[in-house]
Amino acid sequence: MDKLVFQLKSLTWIQIGDGDCAMFAHWLDTQKSLKELKWTCRNPVAVSPSACPNLTILEGNLHIITALIPNRPIEQLYGLDLLSLETHSNAAEYRRTLIKGCSSLTTLEFIGDCPQFIYYIPLPPNLRVLILSIRKGYGACTIFPLARCSALVKRLFSESLHLTRVDVAAQLISNEVSYERWERGFRILALVPSQDVFQERKILGNK
Repeated sequence: MDKLVFQLKSLTWIQIGDGDCAMFAHWLDTQKSLKELKWTCRNPVAVSPSACPNLTILEGNLHIITALIPNRPIEQLYGLDLLSLETHSNAAEYRRTLIKGCSSLTTLEFIGDCPQFIYYIPLPPNLRVLILSIRKGYGACTIFPLARCSALVKRLFSESLHLTRVDVAAQLISNEVSYERWERGFRILALVPSQDVFQERKILGNK
């Protein structure tokens, strides 16, 4: 990959073999213009601190997020699996360490059907948009119990100074997820389609 000298702004990397992640991580050090990255890896991976200095949008599993959060101006983070965050060997310390590096984060998507874990996760100080989502391939893909989520969302708004919007997965039909939206503590009656929930990502990704 060292011969690939072009500069990218947006990239999706699909792991094929176990050795691919290390090779790709090394190549990322050449990418100084990359702003958006989607990447998952089955094993922990080391990424140079100088790689992707302008990365603002990141989607990945816990291994990738751990490797790339520090020292980068990430504003939008997608795909953080609640269950994997909680089953880490030292979950409490790991949560604090991970979120501590997210002072620039304004949008955060948690995936999983265990929203109660959010009670134990310190949200980034400047977070404005929180998405509680489900996706195919992540857990049982069950819809959040909305009665329980209502209390959770109200608590999040009361404790988060800058939080303005929370979207909660509320309906799953033919792999299409619709969301219940809360704005500044109040629930919007109509369900919101996923393309509206992730519209901000599309706008920034096209810049």
